[in-house]
Amino acid sequence: MTTFKLPNHLLTLEEWDDLPEEGYRWAELAEGVLQVSPSPAMKHQLASSELLLALGPTARVAGFRVVTDMDVLVDPVFPATVRRPDLSIVDLSSADPERLVARNVVLAVEIVSPGSGHRDRVTKPSVYAKAGILSYWILDIAGSAAVLDVFELEGQAYRRVQHADGGTVVITAPFTVAIDVDALLTR
Repeated sequence: MTTFKLPNHLLTLEEWDDLPEEGYRWAELAEGVLQVSPSPAMKHQLASSELLLALGPTARVAGFRVVTDMDVLVDPVFPATVRRPDLSIVDLSSADPERLVARNVVLAVEIVSPGSGHRDRVTKPSVYAKAGILSYWILDIAGSAAVLDVFELEGQAYRRVQHADGGTVVITAPFTVAIDVDALLTR
């Protein structure tokens, strides 16, 4: 068994790429700082699957694809930033087959997990906005009902354009889709 020792400095993109998959599957790189999160809970994974099923067919017709839990290179310049949205809607027509980069992501979705609320509501929106990702959704399933907040990029920041705490919401960007918010929370 090989022992891996993390560097005691800000990681470069090359060092990030060299991290072993085992143990760093849920890791992100935030301005060179390694951030490791626990594996998502069942409730989180089920909500992600339901959202994938709801978005997939419509995204495909609109010329996009939905990918789950995939690294997105947000900023390659040292100290680099690599984030891992729970779901990303991507334009594959100009995407690099080796690495998903922010310019190919038209929508990033984060599902709030215990311990990720501040990062999902404060840190990630500013990072994604700076990278030019046009739409950002936050799905909060912590309570007894699912809550979906939809944001659109306006200048260098996101503006909330819709808030749904249940029922069906029709979202028009990056494509028009009806989402049954209640169905995202599996009971």
